[in-house]
Amino acid sequence: MVFKNFRHRLADENALLPLSLLGIFTGLLSGIVIQGFRFLIEWPSEIWLIGGHEAFEILSPSVRAVIPIYGALSLGIFLQFIIRHIPSMGLSHVVQRLNEHHGRLPLRPAIMQFLLGAWCILTGQSSGREGPAVHLGAATSSYVGQLWKLPSNSIRVLTGCGTAAAIAASFNTPIAGVIFAMEVVMMEYTIAGFIPIMLSASAGTVISELVYGSSTAFIAPVLEQHTVFEVPAYILLGLGIGIASGLFCLIHKQGLRLQSLPLWLRYTLAGAVTGLLGFYVPEIMGIGYDTLDLALEAQLGFYLLLAIGLAKILATSVSSSLGMPIGIIGPTLLAGGCLGGATGIIINFVAPQTITNDSLYVMLGMGAMMGAVMNAPLAALTALLELTNSPTIILPAMIAIVVATLMNSQILKQKPPHLVSLGHSGERTQLSMFEINLQRIGVSSLMNANMETATRFLTKQQLMALLTRKPRWVITEENQQLIMLNGIQLESGLNEMEEWNNASDEQQLDLLAIPGEQAKIAALSFQSSALEAWQLMQKENLSALYVTGTFDAYAPAISGIITRRDIEDYYQRPRYF
Repeated sequence: MVFKNFRHRLADENALLPLSLLGIFTGLLSGIVIQGFRFLIEWPSEIWLIGGHEAFEILSPSVRAVIPIYGALSLGIFLQFIIRHIPSMGLSHVVQRLNEHHGRLPLRPAIMQFLLGAWCILTGQSSGREGPAVHLGAATSSYVGQLWKLPSNSIRVLTGCGTAAAIAASFNTPIAGVIFAMEVVMMEYTIAGFIPIMLSASAGTVISELVYGSSTAFIAPVLEQHTVFEVPAYILLGLGIGIASGLFCLIHKQGLRLQSLPLWLRYTLAGAVTGLLGFYVPEIMGIGYDTLDLALEAQLGFYLLLAIGLAKILATSVSSSLGMPIGIIGPTLLAGGCLGGATGIIINFVAPQTITNDSLYVMLGMGAMMGAVMNAPLAALTALLELTNSPTIILPAMIAIVVATLMNSQILKQKPPHLVSLGHSGERTQLSMFEINLQRIGVSSLMNANMETATRFLTKQQLMALLTRKPRWVITEENQQLIMLNGIQLESGLNEMEEWNNASDEQQLDLLAIPGEQAKIAALSFQSSALEAWQLMQKENLSALYVTGTFDAYAPAISGIITRRDIEDYYQRPRYF
């Protein structure tokens, strides 16, 4: 009974308390899965890369060139000829399932992402662990909702919870995890979503700190107080990173044209590009956070920073466009950080009295590149604030990130790669505000349970007993098709029938012969959202649906009626969140 009430409460759009409890639970689970994914990457690589799990630089140039090709080719052959199925994976998969399936992520693609994402990183593909982590975290939280048969609207929030926990557990940045989930995946800000997602991100961070301690993903520099004379430099950096971001997005968009090639060939091309670049610039292979630490410590020269940044953009954008199951968040941080560091060196050379800290420009490049490529400026800003633990970075970061994002999205007209991939495959990239609002509430919260089921022919005595209960709706059947009758109009319609007054108590009357509103209705699961109800009504040209089942296994098969008017009235309610 307690669990029944718990699930029924979740159908409401403002079910903060039960959603918050679920957010904590799923955040812990997602954090554990993310740490398992990280362990799957680091443990094997520590064995064969003696210098550390990211030390591809210790390998000979010929080995560096061959490993990505081998990894990509073997992966392509495995998927195309052995599995014979190419599952959708990554951030674009999460957004697509959120838009079209209320966040119901299937388990099999998540398992494939867990294994194949690690394989890509281990074989030196230019990848990050955060993109796969988002898929894994979202799928973990979503699976909990599906396993417990929770309403669709709550599964949607749980998908955001898993996303936030994944980002928080990866970087040890809970606030950035929350903003990323709301800005990139959910694409909305509501109190009902914010609080559970915040708790989930906190839970994911707790798991991360239990395993790896409280340190962040990078060695953050000690930032000095900046001066207002550096503002033009921040703008210049933002413009440069914006152009680099546009290049990333453009290469990704053009690479999608090769999707018609066989999978094994596409993957081999991606591995060949990475192998060729890795031959000369091994720092681009794998995740590359060790290289980013060196850049933050100002231990890399100008030409090397420039080479790493451009090569990372090329390798990652080509690989992602050709369908490799990689993440692009980490690579954008490395590419942006290196290009930002190179920009800082130029500014320091031209105006040595202006720049205060070379590492500041590395951090600004990281945030600007991530914000521009993902079109997530607020998530990038909060990430920098948490990584540096310094409020002095807020002003320069705001300037650089906003300028880069505007350059990429408004001047160069580029969209985030995950949305471009969705559009290329024919999927919708964003829902309307009407659809988003209807996703927030379950049908069991809107349906009218004041209804009765009856056979089509009733005696006068049976009909009087039925009307005495004052049902809002009466459901009967004609030729195996359920018909909904208006209970109020049913009673008034009887008074207009002369045969009613003259009928004996045992005489049968046809319910469908009584004047009043009548409509055919179809079935809808009690787990459905108002959006699913609306879509079914539009598809079947119906004005109402009956809700089948309930959260109680012993309840009647039909638990209520939901009409178009119910949904329209809900949408027109004033909202204050």
